[in-house]
Amino acid sequence: MSELKKEIDLKSNLKSQGIAGLWSMLKGFRAVYLAAVLSLAVAAIDRTATFLVLRSFVDSALAKGLYTDRLYLFALAFVAFACIEGGASFLKGKLSARSAERVTLHLRNYLFDYIQRLSLSLTCWP
Repeated sequence: MSELKKEIDLKSNLKSQGIAGLWSMLKGFRAVYLAAVLSLAVAAIDRTATFLVLRSFVDSALAKGLYTDRLYLFALAFVAFACIEGGASFLKGKLSARSAERVTLHLRNYLFDYIQRLSLSLTCWP
């Protein structure tokens, strides 16, 4: 039996329904996938914060003329939020790609192992 089958029983995983089957295929990479989800959440919250800073800038600094002496703070906050969002988006992409490639590797190895064990009598030889 291959090392892959000792590590993960993909045959039973493939019979699982929906999310449970996918979650069981992420064995060994669940923490990486959860970190990717958390990075996505940070990026989404940061994008919202960027729009809130932009709204505050337009409503108070441009429309009412308030805080005109602190425009550099709006610019600094906008740039900081953009950098944090970019970093979180990059981390999300890297971590989710790593976990997806690992699941793909497990499936490919399982398929190869399955094909190798097939009997030649099952093939379509004339």
